[in-house]
Amino acid sequence: MRLIALLAVLLVGVCPLAAQVKDDKPKVEVSGDVFWPQRLNWSPDLTLALAIGNCSGAGPFSRGRGIRLLRDGRVIGIYNLAELQKDPSKDPKLRPGDQVIVP
Repeated sequence: MRLIALLAVLLVGVCPLAAQVKDDKPKVEVSGDVFWPQRLNWSPDLTLALAIGNCSGAGPFSRGRGIRLLRDGRVIGIYNLAELQKDPSKDPKLRPGDQVIVP
């Protein structure tokens, strides 16, 4: 069965097992220079710095400055990761559908 699924992925480009899984949980997208860009499951306590940490942190070429938080397609804030780590009260809580872009 695993061999057949692997061949389907290689030949067709889709995983038949993954297509059967439906995930309706709210998400937050983290992209840019992080080690593992991904869509994270949202939770009420998820903050910008925590979301970046869940992606294994800022990447090797990231300055940690100019991190953009987008909500409904608009930039609502630009943050410095070092400042958020020094003062967690400045770390914004994320909402479902938010996007974090790490330059």
